[in-house]
Amino acid sequence: MAQSAGVRNTRIVSSARAKFSGKIKKMSSESPQDPQPAPGEPVQTAPAQAPPAPLNRSLLMAAAFGAGFAVLLAILAGAAYLWMNRPKPWTSAAITATPTRVVAETSGEELHLQFRYALTNHTNADYIIMGPENAALMKRLPGNASLQRLDGANWDATIRIPVGQTVNVVFDVPIRLADYNTSADELNSSDPNSTGMPAQYSQFVQSRLGEMDGLVFMDYADRYRIDLPRDWQTTK
Repeated sequence: MAQSAGVRNTRIVSSARAKFSGKIKKMSSESPQDPQPAPGEPVQTAPAQAPPAPLNRSLLMAAAFGAGFAVLLAILAGAAYLWMNRPKPWTSAAITATPTRVVAETSGEELHLQFRYALTNHTNADYIIMGPENAALMKRLPGNASLQRLDGANWDATIRIPVGQTVNVVFDVPIRLADYNTSADELNSSDPNSTGMPAQYSQFVQSRLGEMDGLVFMDYADRYRIDLPRDWQTTK
């Protein structure tokens, strides 16, 4: 059959007898290895990484000094706090007392013993006598010198004693007559021919004073113990 002009007819003819002269490359799933240098060629290595720069010696010393200084400040602050809040020792030499006299008076059904003392301030600051909320008046018991609080005792808590000065102070101690099975009328009954303090009144007062071997004023705020000696002169 005739072919159309300009059209080229190409055939591929193969024969079973023809031999394949090419090479078949074997496929592998392994990743390709880095090419090895040929014998005699120099081995190229990756440049080594530089080690991290050491910390500045001065910075380390400054940090250590700062930490040590902070610890030292904390220790000093704790020591200062303990020193400032340490218990103040008691003293009996700050304020001394000299007795003047005792005045005995009856008010209703109570006997009031007014102990009058001259108090001298030996400190380097003015001394204000504390009130009953921060102080107590006690009597010293004969024989064993133990102390017993005098409930109801009263004194002027506004008195200020300047440095090195002496000021008179009155401590008033009330005694309920009913506690001793007596009354004001009974104590004040006297012999019409007698002058001065009635005998029964005087005996009752001396008995109450005999139960005291002096007084002690305890100032809990300033931690002062003021010993009040017994050398009294009793008047009515």
